Amino acid sequence: GTVYLGGIAGCIAAAGGQISYSHFSGSLASSGRSLETVNENNAVTAGINYVGGITGLVGGTVENCYTAASQSVSAEYETAYVQTTFLGGIAGSVKSDGILADSHNNASVSFSSPKPTTSATAYVGGVAGALGGANNNTKAVSMNGCENNGSVQSKSDYHNVNLGGVVAHAVKVAVVDNCHNRVNGTVRATKHTNGLEYIYMGGVIGRSLTSNISNLSNAAAVEIENLVSTRGALNIGGCVGMLDSSIEGNNTILNSGNITAKGECSATSYIAQGGVVGTMFVADGKLSYVKNTGWVTDEISIIHKHVFSGGVVGLVRNTATIDNVTNEGRIHFANSSVQMHENVALGGVVGGISALSDNNFAVTVSNSTNSGEVSRIASTAGIQKSAMVCGGIVGILKGAGSSVENCTNSGLVKMEGQNSTRLDAENDPITTNANGGSCHTAGGIVGFARGASGTPVTISGCTNTGECY
Repeated sequence: GTVYLGGIAGCIAAAGGQISYSHFSGSLASSGRSLETVNENNAVTAGINYVGGITGLVGGTVENCYTAASQSVSAEYETAYVQTTFLGGIAGSVKSDGILADSHNNASVSFSSPKPTTSATAYVGGVAGALGGANNNTKAVSMNGCENNGSVQSKSDYHNVNLGGVVAHAVKVAVVDNCHNRVNGTVRATKHTNGLEYIYMGGVIGRSLTSNISNLSNAAAVEIENLVSTRGALNIGGCVGMLDSSIEGNNTILNSGNITAKGECSATSYIAQGGVVGTMFVADGKLSYVKNTGWVTDEISIIHKHVFSGGVVGLVRNTATIDNVTNEGRIHFANSSVQMHENVALGGVVGGISALSDNNFAVTVSNSTNSGEVSRIASTAGIQKSAMVCGGIVGILKGAGSSVENCTNSGLVKMEGQNSTRLDAENDPITTNANGGSCHTAGGIVGFARGASGTPVTISGCTNTGECY
């Protein structure tokens, strides 16, 4: 079954419907129990839950609405019979032709669930869970002039979690303009019991399929702690967790919040953290004129796969162009007893480019600057197998024809506690000491670079004035 729950209205289904100049000052909670249904075989089946501080679902217009501080909007399940959850401080979801404008959430938004019996997805946002629902709708949907001032939290073992300070998921035709996550809007995720599969987590947008985004900012902390991906990846960004689109032109995208990973965080594929974008994934993606001043910090004690941390982008997984972007925040990895099994790459602008084993995509980083410190301070004690890479602009630069052009680094690049570097048959870093050990590379512009046979990577027109050791 389907449930719509809202502080003012359960849902506004039609395009002509409207809620305006309304506020909710109570607390709203969904247990999901009303969604437990039994089929003809006496088996319990899952449902869909729309929960919002003002309304569960918007098909018309919601404008000039707000929720009160010191209140909460939540969906907390003791048993996981909800297949899809849309949860937002103002609206659970905004569907085709829907408009959400000039509305502010001040309440805390929280989601909690154990692992469901079937594949399940949650969309949890400070203002809205999703723009356009879960599907890539062809009709326009928009959010403008909205902001979040309340904490947004997930404690879930769902298969897929989309988590955003303003909105968790935006479809390709969505328009997001002049939306902000303020300093009190901390975005935080941890596991419920065993862990989830994928998370798309951003200070403003969790996962964006739209290029129609402008004038966005995040000032709040974005944090993961003891978060485990049992069969996937963790994508965390100061503004956007996963960018499946482009951000072009002078769109005023700014992050000043700190991004932090701590505790026993692990993923079977990778952890990607970026000051602006966690992971760029779409083919021929473009990113330009964005800025980060927040710190990106790893304090992780257990890592089972790769970690990529960048001042602007954590990981680029497809063909892309990154131009005229700026980082001023510190990129830092610190732990004295970390256990790692693959690469850890830190970059002042990008952590890793085509850095996974199945990636061989050409990416260009140009006309970009870093003034933030890129540093690793960790003892080799307890490290089983790892390669630590630090670069003033890019940590790991791979992919046929990838390049770094006309970029400038003035930040300190520092590594402490390192062993010597050794390369394998494919010129990739491998371990060196008898216990599995660790190996390390660092560079003022690029930490480690390797192209494909006949198509090398290039570094040209770059300047480093920062100290490197």
